[in-house]
Amino acid sequence: MTPAPALRSFPEAEYAARTQLAQSRMAEAGLDAILVMSEPEVQYFTGFQTLF
Repeated sequence: MTPAPALRSFPEAEYAARTQLAQSRMAEAGLDAILVMSEPEVQYFTGFQTLF
């Protein structure tokens, strides 16, 4: 049995907007990556509730 896909806590369009904004700011700062470590950061960028 295949599990159902997890649902984000916000719409797909919001996820795309947050990703685009982060990528734009990373490019402006000359960054190739960011490190997302805290529960609020993970939830902000993914929309998924984590169990830290």
